[in-house]
Amino acid sequence: MSAKQNMTLAKTANAAKASASLPPGPAFVTRRGDPLQLGIYKAPKEYIDPDTYSEARETEAYALSLLTAEGRKERDKFLDENKGMLTIDQIRDVMKSSLARDNSVPDPELMILLDSRTDIKIFIVDNTVYTRQELMENYPFEELGQVPEDWFSQQQIGVFKVPNKKYDATKDKLEDRFIIEYVAKDADDDSCDFILIQDLIKQQQHEKLGLPFSPTLPDRVVMTKVFVGKSSWEDLVLIFREARTTIKAKILAERQTKKTGQPNIYTLGIMGPPISAQLQSMGYDMSRLAIEQKPDGLN
Repeated sequence: MSAKQNMTLAKTANAAKASASLPPGPAFVTRRGDPLQLGIYKAPKEYIDPDTYSEARETEAYALSLLTAEGRKERDKFLDENKGMLTIDQIRDVMKSSLARDNSVPDPELMILLDSRTDIKIFIVDNTVYTRQELMENYPFEELGQVPEDWFSQQQIGVFKVPNKKYDATKDKLEDRFIIEYVAKDADDDSCDFILIQDLIKQQQHEKLGLPFSPTLPDRVVMTKVFVGKSSWEDLVLIFREARTTIKAKILAERQTKKTGQPNIYTLGIMGPPISAQLQSMGYDMSRLAIEQKPDGLN
């Protein structure tokens, strides 16, 4: 962990921001408690993450397993001073302090730092960091039968042990012959492998000459609780918008039928069961229906 990251963590532990408001999100902007943007408010609830945090699992297969004995001591000291794991607001502070303005994805070292000091999943979209609970509350995942993990790319880290070019046998320790380098990639992306930057350059040079090249393989691979929204998230945003339009049309059609008695393809069941009853079963307060810009006369 770099000195700058150590300073950032120390500052975060002593003075975390208390704001609980949701930061600006991506294109499909929501109102808290109104994920469909229709003025129909949903009763708050806790969305249980099926992947319960396990220290044993983290120590075996996640970033925590990469910490040296000294690194574990640093972590334990931080958790003691911080009185627990990093909160989502502290994670946002660390991300803001550590990332370049034009980069929203943390580097592998920062992923290790965050993952080893938090017991929650974090979801990153366009410089915005969410918890799983925030996504479920503020986007219509439940309404569409979806979960965030299926639409974000979980990050995994390849660990490489490479020769230390600066090693001096006359004065350096034997264990300093090698250094550790990290490479991150999407766990669900089988189209690419872990590869070091220097190997990528060599590979391109060999390809130009028509020569074979075998890149260095990682010594091990670990998972993280960091998820990044990429093209699949953009696809989901479009689905959210389409669902919003469809649900709005159904609600208005049901209200019009109730007022005039005139059936339509929605109320006849051709387009599925009544949407109002479905939303009410999910905790929506249909009595407070207030679709924006509703036509005059619609009560």
